[in-house]
Amino acid sequence: MAKIELQINGKAVSADTTPDLMKGMVIRDMEAQLHAKLQNIICPEHQEEPSVIVNITHNRQIISVGACCKQLTDMTMAALKQQ
Repeated sequence: MAKIELQINGKAVSADTTPDLMKGMVIRDMEAQLHAKLQNIICPEHQEEPSVIVNITHNRQIISVGACCKQLTDMTMAALKQQ
């Protein structure tokens, strides 16, 4: 399974450690959507899974992908762009 980290202004956030119930629900929903999009993404050459960091800062989403190769990075970004 892909490793996913959500950040707000560069600081990692988790639904389990967020005291605000509504924010926790939003974080859980985002994590579930990301896992659903990435559940079958595995590098066909190296059998590795991607790691993804989504940083929300100043009303922008910055997505960083860690992958074993360009092919996995491209596959991951394509999956994240799907509706």
